[in-house]
Amino acid sequence: MKYTFDCDRWGSSFSVPSKVVDKYIKLSDGDFVKVLLCILCSTERECDSAKLAEKSGLSENTVIDAVTHWVSLGVITSERNDMAKPAQVKAVSTPVSEPETKAEPVSKVEAVAPKRQSVSNKLCIRYKNSEILEKQQKDPNLAHLFDEIQTVLQRTINGTEQGELLALYEYYRFDAASILLAAEYCVSLEKHNVSYLVTVM
Repeated sequence: MKYTFDCDRWGSSFSVPSKVVDKYIKLSDGDFVKVLLCILCSTERECDSAKLAEKSGLSENTVIDAVTHWVSLGVITSERNDMAKPAQVKAVSTPVSEPETKAEPVSKVEAVAPKRQSVSNKLCIRYKNSEILEKQQKDPNLAHLFDEIQTVLQRTINGTEQGELLALYEYYRFDAASILLAAEYCVSLEKHNVSYLVTVM
């Protein structure tokens, strides 16, 4: 089936970087894409998480997860000057940088705040849901990790987040105990999303 889009019918429009679709659309949750569209559509140079939550119809926690996801890919930038104020979000005007194809495996966890822009070099690894399920069935430690991480983060994780945890466990060679320890550290900072955990680790 072929589709056409009548631009004149809809009036004003906004642009989406082509690399967002070409490189990251398959890695991104539908709610995350919804938040990004709201950011790109905004007439203001900066917008905060509360306004994005109202505009997208999502919870502010989901918006913060989405912002963290897009920041980790280098699509937008985010900064929080005052913990009492919502996070300020800016769309990046420069082209989205390519993720690096190689990364050195790490063997320990250090509880440090990630430097700005350091996450843009994070390797993006895709797993199919069937592949994640198969690995979970074969490895009881991985299954334990998926169960316990939801208790630590105090929420249910989705398929995208399972893939991010699997990359930490399988590619970067963190054991389940180290990941859970780092997750507890993130929760102590009131960060309950997997993307932030991945950034820290």
